[in-house]
Amino acid sequence: MQHPLKLPRCPLETVVRAWACPHGEEVFCRLFFFFYQKHLTMYVQSSIIINVKRNTNTEPKGRKARYIMSYLTEQKTELAQAQVTEALLRMSKLQIHSNAIKEFLESGKLNRSERGILYWLEQDEEKMVREWEKETGNMVYHVIKDNTEIGLLYTFLYVSDDTEDWEEDREDIENNIAFTYVKNATIDYCSEYGTVGIMPLWGGVVRTA
Repeated sequence: MQHPLKLPRCPLETVVRAWACPHGEEVFCRLFFFFYQKHLTMYVQSSIIINVKRNTNTEPKGRKARYIMSYLTEQKTELAQAQVTEALLRMSKLQIHSNAIKEFLESGKLNRSERGILYWLEQDEEKMVREWEKETGNMVYHVIKDNTEIGLLYTFLYVSDDTEDWEEDREDIENNIAFTYVKNATIDYCSEYGTVGIMPLWGGVVRTA
């Protein structure tokens, strides 16, 4: 499977070369945002091709289903656009079902996992997540729901508003852990941030620890 965010060859070479300069990290980030907004990004998973363009007036072509990433273009800041991009990377790493990824791409619609099975969020759950996003500046891309002895828990898998955390967060996912926010819907004061064990299952995600 090719990398889900494969940039055109020439811009990618430019970015790689820029990384080697004395201020490489800053230049890399600026170039990444520039090229990502200007060029076509192909996301490939489970034989579904998602065509991402800045110009939402362009009609998708081709025999396979293609979807305009409207949720990306709706974002009003570079940070928010980058958070959407980062969320896609993490969803891919977690092997989340392509339908759930497609829904997130098209409208930001969230799915939740219960024992690995995917469901749409209920209205009150959606409100809970969006209020938390507004308060924190973080972007949730998936929710895990668990009934436990200490209450009804919602584990928010999210992209933080601090880009410096992202590389470490990706490495954590590869090691089947994630830094999350766990909302205790039964005992609110027990809600907290913390690292949990996770793993893909049946197109969803389950907690292992």
